[in-house]
Amino acid sequence: MQIINFGSINVDRTYRLERFPSAGETLQAKEFFCGCGGKGLNQSVAASRAGASVIHAGPIGNGGEAMEEELQKNGVDTSRLFHVDSEQGHAIILVDDEGHNEILIHRGSNGMIGEEEIRTIMKTIREPSLVVLQNELPCAHTIIDLAFDSGHIVVFNASPVDEEVLHSVDFSHVHWLLINEVEGKQLTGTSDPDSIIRLMRQRFPQMNIVLTLGADGSVCQCGDEQYCCGSYDVPVADTTGAGDAYTGYFLAGLSRGENPGEIMRRASLAAGISVMRPGASSAIPMRDEVEESYRNNTYPLRNFQKTQF
Repeated sequence: MQIINFGSINVDRTYRLERFPSAGETLQAKEFFCGCGGKGLNQSVAASRAGASVIHAGPIGNGGEAMEEELQKNGVDTSRLFHVDSEQGHAIILVDDEGHNEILIHRGSNGMIGEEEIRTIMKTIREPSLVVLQNELPCAHTIIDLAFDSGHIVVFNASPVDEEVLHSVDFSHVHWLLINEVEGKQLTGTSDPDSIIRLMRQRFPQMNIVLTLGADGSVCQCGDEQYCCGSYDVPVADTTGAGDAYTGYFLAGLSRGENPGEIMRRASLAAGISVMRPGASSAIPMRDEVEESYRNNTYPLRNFQKTQF
């Protein structure tokens, strides 16, 4: 099954620091570099590198030429991109010596999509597909409703959570919800992983949920079955885009109809490999590298501690 990703595209402006500045403090950056990013682009690249057939849909702005080339270089179909006369969206990323990050995004060209453009793109999707979206483009509710009404499988990475997610999105039209623990708390009011899944399933029984928990691993509720996976013990250089690497690999496995437990282990490994390298899309591993590391047990898999539920 092909993946149609209505996704954001950002120029990533990354600053490496010894530590994050305090309020009112000025620090000298140790290093600066520009790269290709945005949750949408990262996830499209990851899914394609994981072997899926991916179409990336949405706006691209002035200065986004390198982002389009990055998608094409990674085998992503960009025929549903449309060019807009607006500055390309960008992100300011601070990374400290521990590999942690703080991120500020400016929507820019990513905001230049509305119902008309979404309907036009959706009409070109003839076969049943995984329609994927994050919340870095506007009109998430429109994408979800049109995809659901057209018989597609809707996969929503509800990040970031904002007023549209809380009040406009019809979650009964979402087949797969992918969130982290912060987003889970924003949606349910609790930080307990078991309660997040239970509350969301009580409200939307049809929904399958993937909840990522950082270094603690991830849990997937698929129908009545629950799957848990630890994280891989790797040296951390930069956690930027790790969640997108996980999501892209999960989407690829989902598109092939694989077992959720197997999908999670490979997705977790892909995320683990990505954090050993600086950058976002550039750090995402190829499928061959993930498979070789998986076969050879190159990195130890931490046990998932059920007691945290």
